[in-house]
Amino acid sequence: MYLDVYVGRLDDPDFVANRNKPGGAVPGAESRMFPNGSSAFYELVRRIETKQLPGGATQHIAYVAHASKEQIAEFFETMISEDLFLRPDTPTPHLINEAEELRAWIAAMEDDGQWCLVASEL
Repeated sequence: MYLDVYVGRLDDPDFVANRNKPGGAVPGAESRMFPNGSSAFYELVRRIETKQLPGGATQHIAYVAHASKEQIAEFFETMISEDLFLRPDTPTPHLINEAEELRAWIAAMEDDGQWCLVASEL
């Protein structure tokens, strides 16, 4: 089982059309997966369940939280700061590069887009 978090769009046509169908209630990935998917997955679910972010479970395969660009950036920075594999003294420079690419992608997002964070369990 893989636990991942990524940025999606609430206005994804497939998500909108299949929102109430089993297995169809997941926005497509707009971004790469967040580093340390397991920790990010459980933190996003916690934020949804504690109402820090509006959202909920969708057909038992994902959780979707409506989030602004600023909320997505804050979530990303929190996850990065807690990831031991992203520290400069670890032997994982490729993960650091991937995190930097995702940080740049988030910074370039439209400010007023219909964004969401998706916690996917596959």
